[in-house]
Amino acid sequence: MTLAQETNKYIDEKAPWKEFKNQPQHTGNTLYHCLNVINALKISLNPFLPFSSEKLNKMLGVNEPVSVQGWNWSQDQISPGKV
Repeated sequence: MTLAQETNKYIDEKAPWKEFKNQPQHTGNTLYHCLNVINALKISLNPFLPFSSEKLNKMLGVNEPVSVQGWNWSQDQISPGKV
């Protein structure tokens, strides 16, 4: 859960809701990194929350079911501009 806590701090520090006005590219990068963390967390949480993990998987636009992915995680699963 440290990963989730650190990501929460990261998004609070970056404040993409403020950053968007002056640096939209930075906002995209911030959100992309956060979505990749969510992607990694969904795999970790799958044994405990399988239905929620699959729902997150669909929201992130990943076609392969979490149960098939196993413990494998790839940053390439999230495509910029598609989520």
